[in-house]
Amino acid sequence: TGQELGQSLLSASVQPPAHRRLDASVDADGTVERTKSADRVVSSEPTLVHVFPALQFRPSFISLIPGSQFTPRLDGGPHSGAKVSFVAANATVATVEATGPVITAHKLGTTLITASVHGVDSTTGKGTVLASACMTVEVALPTGIDIFTPTSRLLIDEKIKLTVRSFKGQSPFSLGIARDAVRFSWEVDDSEVIGLVSQRDELEGPARDPDGGALYSTGFSSWVTARSVGKTTVRVAAMIVAGEYGTIRLKDTQALTCAQRLLLITPQRMLLPPGVSARIRTNMDHEALKYSLLTEPGRSPGVLSVDAFGRIAAAGAPGTSVVVVRDELNEQWVAVSVEVKAVSQVSLVPVPPYYATVPIGATAHLHVQLRDDLGRVFFMGSDVSLTMGDHQGTTTGAPGDQRHMLETGFGDIEVFSNDEHVAGDLRIGHNGTVTVRGKKEGAVIVKLWLPLSVTGRSWNT
Repeated sequence: TGQELGQSLLSASVQPPAHRRLDASVDADGTVERTKSADRVVSSEPTLVHVFPALQFRPSFISLIPGSQFTPRLDGGPHSGAKVSFVAANATVATVEATGPVITAHKLGTTLITASVHGVDSTTGKGTVLASACMTVEVALPTGIDIFTPTSRLLIDEKIKLTVRSFKGQSPFSLGIARDAVRFSWEVDDSEVIGLVSQRDELEGPARDPDGGALYSTGFSSWVTARSVGKTTVRVAAMIVAGEYGTIRLKDTQALTCAQRLLLITPQRMLLPPGVSARIRTNMDHEALKYSLLTEPGRSPGVLSVDAFGRIAAAGAPGTSVVVVRDELNEQWVAVSVEVKAVSQVSLVPVPPYYATVPIGATAHLHVQLRDDLGRVFFMGSDVSLTMGDHQGTTTGAPGDQRHMLETGFGDIEVFSNDEHVAGDLRIGHNGTVTVRGKKEGAVIVKLWLPLSVTGRSWNT
């Protein structure tokens, strides 16, 4: 029995029945002693044994239309240099070239194709068949075709392949290899939604009308690309010239839906101060999205919770979490890594068009910029909960008192002007932007206070 591929020497050894030979000897006192000879072992000459993979056709079954050709693959066998012959059991149905596995279909029916590998028997020195394999060939007329597609829903810019196949089980090779006997015509109802290029068009170019516009695509398979959101239908028509069996016309349609690709508007990696709330924004916030929270075991979470609208609550201590946003209808998802870390630096950065000089009556913008101990800038999107306080404090109401930590967390800040008559009406708007309105000529200092802990430790800028 062959165990592994390779060559080995095989020999046989036998021990014949005991035809024992007796040897006699006489000692000095005249006593005769008999001794028994050793058993004999007979061995054969070694024979070379070659273990090779089983010979087999791929595929082992094919259904062809009359007039088409197919070349199967032959795997395994003794070695690549061995002589291989092919024969068809019923040459009326299909024939095969004797030295090459090119099968030609002729008339309706079924036949068997046999491949034989010829060699020399190492023991007798005579020619013999070392291995053989068979495949079944059916010659039939297709009664219908359908368009095979891996999915009927595509995302924008996604590309998939559509293939024609037969109801009777013919593979794409059955139809596609009969180039002179079969013609395919592909069309799409709305080319603004779906772009269509067939496999043959990639080599020969699409068929065109007299005005030069693309009229249809040919070939048994076609690539489609989603161009815009919408629904459309792809159509294929096959004209099969089957010789004495006449011309067969078949067609099929496939409806396709193109959907928006889920994209993040907020950064894929968000760095947040402890205790703030924020919202994950996508280009499909109006759709039915689902949000879930992932935290690596053994690590502190960066996000305590996420609701059905993508609003997240950052933890009060450093940590990292991943928020997964899923569009289950279109089977797509994106993930956002949220890291919570302490603030090490706070600054106010002027926003154009006004910098240090503000016209009377105009409003200047100062952007609140937070950084961690590595110099990374914290995310300050429009949904980050930085709230406004005043310089008099909000817990005691006593003028000049520092503002204490509130339940809203570390995201609360206080900003004020040292002269409200010159510049005032300070507000903190979206994206952590402070607005200040110029009232009269003069100079002011705009001061920002950010509480970093419940102990009252703070940063000023």
